[in-house]
Amino acid sequence: MDGLPHASDLPLLKRLNMTEEELLSVHRQNLIAFKGAVQQVYFDEKNSSDPINFLPVMQKIMNYTQFALDRLDVLLYELNLTSLPTPTEPVLFEPEPNEAVRNIRDLYVLQEMYLYLPIPLVDFPRLQKSHAATPAPPTTNPPPSSDVYMEYELLIEETSALFKYAGKVLEEYQMDRNGGAICQNVDLPGMPNRAELSLAKRIQMTEKQLLKTHHSNVHIYKEAMGHVIVDEQLSTSPKDFTVDFETIQLMKQRVLNREESVMTLLDITLDLLPTSQVVLQPEENEAIRNQRDCYILQEMTLYLPMCLQDFPRLQNKHSEAEPVKRL
Repeated sequence: MDGLPHASDLPLLKRLNMTEEELLSVHRQNLIAFKGAVQQVYFDEKNSSDPINFLPVMQKIMNYTQFALDRLDVLLYELNLTSLPTPTEPVLFEPEPNEAVRNIRDLYVLQEMYLYLPIPLVDFPRLQKSHAATPAPPTTNPPPSSDVYMEYELLIEETSALFKYAGKVLEEYQMDRNGGAICQNVDLPGMPNRAELSLAKRIQMTEKQLLKTHHSNVHIYKEAMGHVIVDEQLSTSPKDFTVDFETIQLMKQRVLNREESVMTLLDITLDLLPTSQVVLQPEENEAIRNQRDCYILQEMTLYLPMCLQDFPRLQNKHSEAEPVKRL
């Protein structure tokens, strides 16, 4: 299959002779290629007649691959390696009417990805060791972390917990209300635009700008989820997500509270937050309500990894010890 990486092309001896830049570049390109190939598998799965639906699994693999790429891009920025090439020839499948043939090629893609992933898991820890800080003499006490640093740590924990819980609820909601498929884009004025907050743009923003942006956007998602809860109370589905959605709301508030604590310690004035940024019009059609509610939940879940990229980076600025490398 043209364009698909193979583990056999990167034996250990070859990788040991590659520079850090070369290794990171190869793994980045290959992860991008695998993400594109799994997307093709996702499209095949949508046409499958098998009673077992793997759409949520394929979506989760694509999401996790993108999260890994996002973390890798942050690392490349910290290493001043920002001009690495992007694959120009994505993996594309030819139309295939025979489902058995589609299943074989889809299985092959997943198998190759599964065989490839142990390679970066060998290389990344080895590269990490080359950046390890020299340990302090055993007779000295480690320098204490600042209050801001510790408050960031709590903020990261709350944000990570919200991301994991929201992801689980999203997967269950997609399966129950959307047949396991990802949610279609819905035009909802007032929703944060993730495309306008690329990593390159966020890196150029000040700490104050980033904290205020994330605080405002999480608040908007919280307001939008309030409408989703109202929709859910009108649902006729036997599975009720009201408690899950209310739990997400509480977890969002904890994230907002932690972020406000960080901003207070940094003497950043909290802006007056607007209300009703996202307004959902009354809708009698339950299928339409489900689609827009799924979209809101999905957008919020996909936004949180941006926070989880930025908060550790900002946290490192306030460490009185050696900056923490979160790989």
